Amino acid sequence: MTYYFSVIGQFLECTNSKKVIVSDSVNYHTAHFTIDSSLEGYNKSAIFTNTRTKVSVIKPLDVDNNCIIPFEPLVGEGYLDVCIKATLDTSVLYTDMGVQLVIYQSGKTDASDPLPPSQSVYDEILEIALKKNVAE
Repeated sequence: MTYYFSVIGQFLECTNSKKVIVSDSVNYHTAHFTIDSSLEGYNKSAIFTNTRTKVSVIKPLDVDNNCIIPFEPLVGEGYLDVCIKATLDTSVLYTDMGVQLVIYQSGKTDASDPLPPSQSVYDEILEIALKKNVAE
């Protein structure tokens, strides 16, 4: 399932009609960001935070402004806050999400097998760089 977000300046909004996400899915939910020209040239990452559990994971955006929504913040009910971190030279800015996604508890039980952590940021950056070089 893809969640679509619009970023205008420092404000981020989910543009899907349903603003809910079910917990515990791994490598299933993706995020696509439509970002206005104010962040052109910036390196961009998305930060996903479960506001109840305080678990937060940062994912670099690929060249098309997409990323997988990591499963760690999706463990348990709560609200998913999404933020873009944009860096350029010494400048760093963050977006604000006025309305968060509601995380509904899945039917997964505690007896389920533990899952490996999401891909490291380093590995993801290498993968994005390799894809960019192959495409050129």
